[in-house]
Amino acid sequence: MLCRISLSSTSRSRFTRAAQNIDADHPAQARLIRLILWARELGVLRRRTQGGQSQAAVSNNGHIWSDLPFFVPDVQHTWKAVMEKPSPPSHRYNLAAGIARLAGVRVCSDAFAQCRLEVMKVAFEIPRGPLKFVSLLPFDIVKVWLRYAGDQLLRLSLTGLPADGAWAFNAWTVDSDGQPVGPLARQAGITEGGFSRDRFVFWKRRLATLKMESEDEIAVVSQCASMIHGIWYDYFRPSKK
Repeated sequence: MLCRISLSSTSRSRFTRAAQNIDADHPAQARLIRLILWARELGVLRRRTQGGQSQAAVSNNGHIWSDLPFFVPDVQHTWKAVMEKPSPPSHRYNLAAGIARLAGVRVCSDAFAQCRLEVMKVAFEIPRGPLKFVSLLPFDIVKVWLRYAGDQLLRLSLTGLPADGAWAFNAWTVDSDGQPVGPLARQAGITEGGFSRDRFVFWKRRLATLKMESEDEIAVVSQCASMIHGIWYDYFRPSKK
C-alpha cells in the first residue's frame, strides 16, 4: 500500500514506475499525486520503546511518514537512471510531469527543485545546434515544469535556493563539462550554481532568443517562452488600486 511509501522500497518504486508509464496529461497522474499526499497526511509513525514510551519513528531525512524521508532519494535514483540510460522519451517526459506535479503542490518541493534546476541547465545553458536538427525533448520537459510548478521556479530563484548537485545527470545532449553552471550561462556572467534572479532572467532571455533564431516557429519553444514570460509578468506587474 502507498501508506508504506516511506518504509518499503517496493512500495516507493510504485510511484516512479507508474509516473513513467502514465501519460503526462492523463488524469491518472493527478490521482497518483493525491495518493502521495494521502500517504504524507498519515502523520508521524510512532513506536513503543522498551520502556513502554511512545516515540516518533525518524530517519536521517525526517519523520516517517509525514516527511516521506526515503521517497526523494528513490525518485532521484530513478530520474537519473531514466535520463542517463536508454529510455523511451515518453518515460522521461511522463516522469518529469510526475515530479513537477509533486513540486507544484509543495511535496518535498525544495528537494525536487534540484531536478528542475538540472532540467533548465540542460535546456538553456548548454550549446546546441539549430533547433530543427536537435531533440526537442529538453524543451518538452521544461514546458511540463513551467506548467505545473512555474511559480515555484520563480519563487526559488528570488529566494536563492542553493544547488546540491544530487540530481545532476549526464545529459543526452552536449556534455555540460561537469560545472554547476552551463557554459552559456557562465558567458552571461552567472557564477552561482543554484537558483537566482539573474539565472532566471538568463533562462527567460535565452528562450526569447531561441524563439527568434528559428526560421520556422517551434511550437514547444514558443510555448515555453510565453509561459516563462507570463510567470515573470504575473509576479511583477503593478497591482491595481
